[in-house]
This record gives sequence, structure tokens and C-alpha cells, in this order.
Amino acid sequence: MSIDVCLELPDNQQPAAVESKAVRAKTKAPLAIACFAAALYLAFSAFVLRAELRETGTLVFPLDDTYITMALAKNLALHGVMGISPNHFVPATSCPGFVLLLAAAYFLTGPTVWWPLALSLAFGLAAILMAQRLLASTHWGIQLGALLAMLFFTPLHIMGLLGMEHTLHLFLVLVFLDAVTDSLAKQKPPAWSLLLLTGFMVSVRYESLFLVAVACLLYFQHRQVTAAVRLGLAAAAPVGLFGAISMLNGCYWLPQSIARKGLSVEAVTQTPMEFIHHFVSRLTYAPYLGVFVVMIVVLLTIPGVMKDRRARSMLGIVLGGILLQLALADVGWTYRYEAYVVGAAIATIAYVIPHVQFARNRWAVVFLLVFAVAGSGTLARRLVNAERTLPERSAAVYNQQFQMARFLSRFENGVSVAANDVGAINYYADIDCLDLAGLGDREVFRLLRQGNFTVASMMKLAKDRKVKIAVVYDSWFPFLSWTEPPVPISWTRVARWRTPYSSYLGSDTVSFYATSPEEAVKLKTSLAVFAPSLPPNVEVLDK
Repeated sequence: MSIDVCLELPDNQQPAAVESKAVRAKTKAPLAIACFAAALYLAFSAFVLRAELRETGTLVFPLDDTYITMALAKNLALHGVMGISPNHFVPATSCPGFVLLLAAAYFLTGPTVWWPLALSLAFGLAAILMAQRLLASTHWGIQLGALLAMLFFTPLHIMGLLGMEHTLHLFLVLVFLDAVTDSLAKQKPPAWSLLLLTGFMVSVRYESLFLVAVACLLYFQHRQVTAAVRLGLAAAAPVGLFGAISMLNGCYWLPQSIARKGLSVEAVTQTPMEFIHHFVSRLTYAPYLGVFVVMIVVLLTIPGVMKDRRARSMLGIVLGGILLQLALADVGWTYRYEAYVVGAAIATIAYVIPHVQFARNRWAVVFLLVFAVAGSGTLARRLVNAERTLPERSAAVYNQQFQMARFLSRFENGVSVAANDVGAINYYADIDCLDLAGLGDREVFRLLRQGNFTVASMMKLAKDRKVKIAVVYDSWFPFLSWTEPPVPISWTRVARWRTPYSSYLGSDTVSFYATSPEEAVKLKTSLAVFAPSLPPNVEVLDK
């Protein structure tokens, strides 16, 4: 009898043991998936970075815009002024939150090119972990597929190598989606943590306002007016604060980079035909966003999805974000502008897939599969193009803007310089820069908006700022132009540098001008001394 009891006890305990093993396996699977995706992310980042370093021999970012952020952070950390030059504030960035983070790092260690890369890569890892957390309730196969799709189709490792705020933005967007849809599903007002997150997310990229606007509409739809107002105020706070600081410093309330290149007040007041034309042209450049729109609309017609308040809220927010990005903002430029909606769409669709009953929604499933294949094709082509061109973009910046910065740092430190590509030269050299493109200079920006930027006003600004030399693209200042004045004929062109990377630069040729005959002699001598140190790809042309 005792033997029977002894034999029965292990049998009674066995289900618990099996259940415990299943729980441990279930717990380990997401961790293993996240670690695998993170390892791939770092491996592919290292692979592309190595290709970049082979092209340049040193760390050079593929966009001059990265150096604008670095110059702003450097001047904020060292001089307490957020401007491309250390002596005057200019709202030359749409990512003040990221500038503050980078400035804090520079304040602790001093300026270095490695901090932007480290932060960008680290936030890419954070985005992977956040996506896995968002999908924790789904099957491990869905988690793995979504993380791989996010890694390659965003493409996350390319964003990590830009040294900019885009990986941080994607991470914050995923956290926002998780928190705000949980609040909407439970019909609870947004917690203070969500409000703070929203404000910081908007400060990192102003396009975050698109997602917040849709979330506010959903709160209104659920008759949570107070919640909608609180979320809207949290999103408006960083815009208002940065705008107030800008206006107190005599600048425009919007970041000048947005007002000149992206979303503007005028964009909202377009005629219907202009609005449609802008939307279609953006969609032509980014057809994969149209694929995501169709897939989300199809998912919103499935009863199983519509029954889950959190799933449909997430789909609605991402759908609205994509449409507003196409309507009011931009796409392209190494795919960084739309990276946040691509990553968010992949995570959201993966989250919703378990709500689809395949047996009852066969036609919808077939439709989704067809568009998923089509979207994967366009995104794969985008990935190949990004990986192929990124080292070439770095080589282009190395051969042009990086060499301009080297020259100015060596021969023109402390001098007032006019330029139209202002990132690298202001990060590496200590100059007072007159930005003739208007992104980093409030006077030029004001004149451009008023339509009063003429040769006379350019010469007056140069005289008032004691500009000695100009480093510009002649193609940006043609004699026959309705928007930009030509370079003053009183300036003497001393030399030109030409590079073979015209596809990735504002122009393949940069010209060096002196504003006086005395400066022309000095500039010609300096350029002749510097010329032997130029890369072989750079062709030096006489004036």
C-alpha cells in the first residue's frame, strides 16, 4: 500500500513540473528572440560601418544634417547657446530633445563624433526590445518575423548609423503606442508618465504630432474630452516652449529646418489640388506606405480586430500617422523621415494578426498576403539601396563637406564665413557662419520668407558680419532664379573643388570666394597649401 502511494505522488506532481517547464520555456523564448534580433542588428550595423570606414578611413556620417545637430549640441554644451555658431541662438533643428541629450554627453566628455553613433545605435537596440515587449502576447514566430522585418525594412541598422534622432524617435513611438492604446482600451485618462513621454517624443521629432492628433481624436470619440485635452497640451508644450524661446531670440516660432524644408503653416492651407499633388508625389516616392495603408484598412474591416479596442486604436493611430506624413511632411533622404511609421506599422500589424480568424476571413487573409508580398518587395529593394548607397554617401561627405571643414579649421578659425552647407564646417571649425540657405541664420531666413533676399541684402549681411570668404555651391545661386540671388560679382572666386559624388550632394562642385582683393590673395595661398592633402577623388579647378 505504501508502495502504491509512493508511486502515485510523482504522477500527481508531474503536471505541475511540466507546466513549470512550459512557463520557463515561454519566458525564455521572447528573451532569445530579442537577443537574436539585437545581435543581427549590431552585426549588420558593423558590416555597413566597416564598408563606410573603408571608403573614408575615419568615421564620417553620410549626411551633413548629422553635423548640424552635432554643432548645435557642441555650442550648447561649451557656450550655452543652441546655434550653429557659438555667438547666436538659431532654431535650426526639429529635434531639440535629441540635441539636449547629445549636449549633455558633450558636456560630460567633450565633443566627439562617437557620441551620436553610440546614442543612435543604443536607441535602435531599445526599439527592438520595445517592439518585442509590445508583441509579448503573440506567438514567438510572429515576434521573430516582426523584429526581423523591423530590422531590415525600417531599415533600423541604417538609421542607427546616421547618428541622428530617428532610432530614438521610433523607440518613443512604440512606447507611446503601447501606453496610449492601453489607456484607450481601459478607458482610463493618460497617466503623467504618458504625458511626459508625449512631450519628449514631440521634442525629438515634430512629426510625432501626427500620431498624437489621432490619439486625441480617439479620446474624443470615446467621450474622454479631458484626456484628449491633457494629451494635446502635453504634445503642444515642447512646441510652444521652443517657439517661445525662439521668438524671444528674434527667430521664427517653428524650427527653421521645418519651415524651409518640411511642414509649414502654408502647407496646411494648400488648395485641394495642391494638397492632392503633394500627397501623390510623396506616395510615388514611398509606395510601401500605400501598401501599409491598404493592409491596415483591410484589417479594420475584420470583425475579430474591431472587437478588440486596443488593436483597432493602434491601427487607427498608425494609419492616421502615415496619411498625415504623406500629406504634410516628407519622405526619402535615406528613408529617415518615414522610418518611424514604417517601424510602427510593422509592429502594429504583427500585434493585430492573432485577432484575425483565418477560417472566417479567407478573402481578407489572401488580400493581406498579396499586399504583404508586394510591400516586402518594395521594402527589400529599399533595404538593398540603403545598404549599397550609405558607404557612398559617407564617401561623398568625406570628399566634400569634411574637407571643407578641415580647410576652415586649419586656415580660417575665428573668421566669419558665408556658406550654404553648414553642418560639418561648424562642428569642426570655430567660425561665425552666415548661412546663405537660411537654415542656420535668422536674418537670411527672414529675408527668404519675405522674398527680399537679394544680392544687395546678401552683401549687406556679409559686410555687417565681416565675412571674409564664402564657400558655396554656384548652382544654388544662379543668375536666373526667382528665389535665390546670385553670388555678388564683387566677390572673387579663387578656386573650386569637384567630386564624383553628385548624386549624394547638393552639388558636385564647391566654390571658394573672397569678399575683397586682399582676402583673395590670402585664400589662394591657403588653398594651394591645403590642396596636396585632399583625397585623390577631389579635382581642384582654377577659378
